[in-house]
Formats: sequence, C-alpha cells, structure tokens
Amino acid sequence: MSAAAIARVGPQGRALPGGWRWVRLREICGPDRQIVAAQDPRVKALPYLSLEHIEAATGRILKAPGSTEEQARSTTFAFDRRHVLYGKLRPYLNKVALPPFAGRCTTELIPLLPGDQVDRAFLSWVLRRRETVEAAMRDRTGSRMPRASLEELLRLEVPLPPLPEQRRIVAVLDEHMGVIEKGRAAAHAQLEAARALPGAYLRQVFSSSEADQWPKRRLGEIAEIVSGITLGRRLGERPARLVPYLSVANVKDGRLDLSDVYETRATEDEIHQLRLQYGDLLLTEGGDPDKLGRGTFWEAQLPLCLHQNHIFRVRCDPNQFSHRFLAAQVSSAYGKRYFLAHGKQTTGIATINRRVLAGLPVMAPSLAIQDSVVEALQSKLEESEKLRWQLEDRMQLVEQLPPALLREAFSGGL
Repeated sequence: MSAAAIARVGPQGRALPGGWRWVRLREICGPDRQIVAAQDPRVKALPYLSLEHIEAATGRILKAPGSTEEQARSTTFAFDRRHVLYGKLRPYLNKVALPPFAGRCTTELIPLLPGDQVDRAFLSWVLRRRETVEAAMRDRTGSRMPRASLEELLRLEVPLPPLPEQRRIVAVLDEHMGVIEKGRAAAHAQLEAARALPGAYLRQVFSSSEADQWPKRRLGEIAEIVSGITLGRRLGERPARLVPYLSVANVKDGRLDLSDVYETRATEDEIHQLRLQYGDLLLTEGGDPDKLGRGTFWEAQLPLCLHQNHIFRVRCDPNQFSHRFLAAQVSSAYGKRYFLAHGKQTTGIATINRRVLAGLPVMAPSLAIQDSVVEALQSKLEESEKLRWQLEDRMQLVEQLPPALLREAFSGGL
C-alpha cells in the first residue's frame, strides 16, 4: 500500500497511509486475568510460564509445552492460543510472546486478548515496537525493577491498518525477522568464538609440553603480596588526606574499569606502604567461583592510587620476573584451576587468602623466555581484541535491524 495515499496525522505529527487509522491499544485488546489459584485442580494440568521462560525481544518461548514440574505457590493467570502474553516487569526487556498452547503464567505476564479488528500476531509486533517499549518505560527509569502501568499503556495510540494488510505485514515481518535472527545467531557464534581466543592462546602456552619442563617457584618466594587499605577504619587524630583507591568493582578479568574510582582518607604512612607502582599485579580475593583470583596489572593510569583490602597487590622484581608473564599465567586455565581447587567456597561465593595466593606454584623459566612468551602472546591477543571489536560492531548493526524494520512496517513502508 502506497505511503502517498490519503493519510491522517496522528501522534508526533505522523501520517498514515490511506485506510489506516490511529487507535488506542485499549480499543483493540484488553487484559484477560483468569486467576488460577495454587489449590486449583488445573494447576497440575497446565504448563507454567515465568518471565525467564520468554526470550527478550524475540518473544521465543524457551520452555517446552507440557512441563509441569514447577508448581506455582501463588496466584497465576490462565492463557491459551488466543492470547498475547505481555511482560510488565522490566518492560525494556520487551518480552512479548504468542503461546501455541494453553497454560498458566506468573502475574508479571499479562494475557492480552485481541479484539476482532486486530490480528493476534500483528498485535504482538505492535507491542514489540520501540515506541511501545519507550511508552511503557516512561517515568520509570529510576526504578531497578520497573513495572509498566497497563492502564497507561492501553491509552497509547498505535497505527492500525485493515485486517488483510495486518496479515500481509505479519507475513513479511516473520520472513524478514527470521533472516535477521539467523544473522544474529551467526554473529553471536562468531563473537563468542573471538572472546574465547585469549583463553585458547593462554592454554597453548601454559598447558604445553614445554611449559611442563619449566621450573616452578611459590609465588610468595618471588613476590611481595600485600592486601590493601581497610575502608571505614578509625584514624583517630592521625593526619590524613583523600586519595583514590581501587575497589573490587574496578578489577575485572584481564582489565581495569576506571570509569568510577572512589576516594578514601589515608595517612602518609599508608600511602607510602600501599601506593601502587607500574607492573603491580592486582587480584581480587573473592567472587564467583569461575572468576576467583581475577585481575590484571597496574599501568599507572593515575598518578597516585591505593587499593582496598579485598584486593591483593603482587609485586615482583622486574629484573627477575615479568609482570606480564605472571599476569598471563594467573589468568590462564592453569591459574584458575589452582584457585578453584584451593579457594574456600560458601553460598556460591569463593575466596582465597594470602596463604593460598602465596602457595601458587608459578612457572618460572628464564626472563628471556618469559619476555619471548609475552611478546608472542601480546601480538595474538591484540589481533583477537581487534577481531572482537569488529564483531561487536557487526552485532550492534544486526541489533539495529529489527527496530528499523518495525518502524518501516508501521509507517506503511513494507
């Protein structure tokens, strides 16, 4: 249908093709809250869907029909193949699903029942539009767990073509979105492969037969290991000044995030003892088990900086040991296996202490070999980093395609 046809100006001064009209969402659909209580006999017969079972943006249902192992202990809503399920919690996730089966869902999912003048699949695409998501998030950006106001959302004006045109648009969108999804999956797989390259390079070095022949020394024998400054301690009458410090949040695996660096009061003695120097290896003492002992080295990004007490500072003599070689070794599978085997784990959080860290058997070939390994690794890691950036840019371009396609569809451009 030509966009040059007779049009009526709607919200934001937008015009529609002839035959289209602006309607409020409440005119074409409404919430259908059929309660299924925990004691209802239907509980065992109806598969249960929560928000986590619906993929963001695509609306793909990630749980197979017929799964009834989750017995809801609270009120749920019944739905069937007539409904569109709309996720009102954190609406920016854009969770809108078309269930192909009857079931029950969390009350954070609202079953919307389309009216006679709107195609069910067309309604789902209307709800997935960026304009609808923005309307649902309006005045809710300050909340950590925002919920869409259904009453406000249903007041939103949306473009509505005749039913035959709706069905044509749905067919075109389904086809194009399918192609985009295949492209997204391929780009994601390439990006994940690129992200895995650094670990693969490290394994090639530190799990090689050559590395097996290198002598080993305990980390505590070749380095000074110091925990950082304790926050909130009492200074008494001692003179102190504000200085920046690194928190655990600043120390990532293989890099530092200095976008938000805080300050603390420290005495001159503390500054002298804990001031970071170029090449200091920084390792966190705790976190998720797979990230235990994460860290990187300090490159003097700030002229003066300390570190908090949940971060270990490891300082080697640069004439005896390469800090880059040590950092690569610690972040490799070899180092992670050691920390995982010797760390203390409680309630999903793992920690290492100074004794464990000092006991790490460090591969200690000659300094010439260390420098040679670092030079070869650095070249490969830089190449993989460039590849990762390129693939992340490509992924961003792919992610921009669905909103652009929906804008075209709802302006009569398809």
